Amino acid sequence: MAESFRYIENWRGIVGEDGLPNLLVIDVRPFQDYCKSHIVGAVNLCLPSTLLKRSTFTLDRCIATLTSEEKALFTKYLQRDMDNLPTLIFYDSCTESSDTASLSISNLSSKFVNTQTWKAPLYVMQGGFKEFELLHPAHVETGSHASMPKVMVAPCRETPSSDQPPKIQISSLTHFRLPDTSNTPFFKSRHHEELLTTRPDSTLHLNTSITTPDTNILPSWLFNVIGSDLGASVLSSKFNCLQVQERERLNQALTRHCQATPSPETPYFSAGVELGRKNRYKDIFPYEHSRVKIQKYDAEDNELDQEESYINASYLHYPGSENQYIATQGPLEETIGDFWKVAYDHKIPLILSLTAQRENEVEKCAPYWEPGTYSSNGVFINVEILEQVDNFKLTEESSCECCARWIRLKIGDRPTHDVLQIQILSWPDYGALISSKDLISLAFLKRHILEESGTCDVPTIVHCSAGCGRTGCFSAIDVVIDLMLSNVEQDDEKDLAYDVISEFRSQRVSMVQNLRQYILIYDTILMFRKSQASSEYNGNNNNWIEDKYDIFNHFIEEKKSENKGN
Repeated sequence: MAESFRYIENWRGIVGEDGLPNLLVIDVRPFQDYCKSHIVGAVNLCLPSTLLKRSTFTLDRCIATLTSEEKALFTKYLQRDMDNLPTLIFYDSCTESSDTASLSISNLSSKFVNTQTWKAPLYVMQGGFKEFELLHPAHVETGSHASMPKVMVAPCRETPSSDQPPKIQISSLTHFRLPDTSNTPFFKSRHHEELLTTRPDSTLHLNTSITTPDTNILPSWLFNVIGSDLGASVLSSKFNCLQVQERERLNQALTRHCQATPSPETPYFSAGVELGRKNRYKDIFPYEHSRVKIQKYDAEDNELDQEESYINASYLHYPGSENQYIATQGPLEETIGDFWKVAYDHKIPLILSLTAQRENEVEKCAPYWEPGTYSSNGVFINVEILEQVDNFKLTEESSCECCARWIRLKIGDRPTHDVLQIQILSWPDYGALISSKDLISLAFLKRHILEESGTCDVPTIVHCSAGCGRTGCFSAIDVVIDLMLSNVEQDDEKDLAYDVISEFRSQRVSMVQNLRQYILIYDTILMFRKSQASSEYNGNNNNWIEDKYDIFNHFIEEKKSENKGN
């Protein structure tokens, strides 16, 4: 590590004619870790592994997803001659050798190796940021502003000429290692590109602090995942098992004849594959046995055909829990009417939207909540917003951006139907950047609204963009909390979270899309179990919400009146 520091120190003093250093240090850790502290002048490049693993996601496409400052930096570097491009040094949290290089480093470095536009030496810092910070604290900074690399010149060292780079043997810098491709699946989708390699990523682990007294209140299945590395090995292995099971299920579903009786044991795809224009993503479609079908308007009408009844949505339920869900994609502009028709037909009381309308200038969900009239198979649904709160918080200290809307639906001369939408605006696609406290509070808010309005027996619509990753993550957490609160005796040895996700995946593809989301589920359950065992726990995590935001009480009172009228 000492030699790697001298190497960085010397090279940072060498700049090109464009004023940029001839060495670029790249931090591949999550952005929140980078903001806490990073090597002076390092640039943060942390992209979803699901994107980096795609062979079609080239270096140019990586650069295109960066912020304007970072994009400008690489654009300026690429204006240089090929022979004058900067040497790259990658670092993560704690890589010790090429054999233990994290997937983030392996996947990102491969983009530079496999392009014709960037030919320069690449290295990985041995020991990662943790060791660097211990040995050289004066060369660590905080904040998110260091997008342009700084020239770091040693104060008492002669700066080498640009023609003679320092000849230092870099024993503590190890070359990158390309990712293990032995698990390349037959079925290719955005979901299966998250299949793990045979070595776990030690940087992905549980973050909930667990003390010795805490372990006494944990069920055996939850205690057993922690281990000596905060769950990194066990959870990686469990998630990999889920991925292998899913791959086998999907391969069978794609080859099974569609005239077979659809069931969780014999799933197949039918309408979803044929009606691709109604799907937001080309590789996410519902199993036939669990797909939601749009209902006809009148009993005397002809039955809707496969195209007319199709919506990319699935019923979700876990045996033993009373919770019911309709998991669906973020509606497309042309399927908003179908979305509202399903909500009206099922008398849905609550919609949990776990995505913003747009993310990085890409639409993730059409704004179906906007007032107007939408059509589904010639049936016109009028949408009206009765009340809206734009900046409500799930917890007092929450930084999560949320919005709540009380929406009224009207079809012809039929009775109106009211639905409450809660939208999470700051949980990114593929991501786990939401606090466990917020997820617990959201689960309790959902529970409170359904219980108080007398609608526990009706499904809740949950969607993100594809209706898989964030949707599966929240729904799994919600079910496990529900089972922990119930009086139903559970098998103390059975991994409840794993079993719920496995069951959900038999009902909709790709539920919980990546390892970060999978770990977030266990982190959240650990936090809930700790709070449940505390002396301050009163069985309700969202009492304060009732007093602070009138929209929830107004909606509940309206639902109670509606139920009395029926």
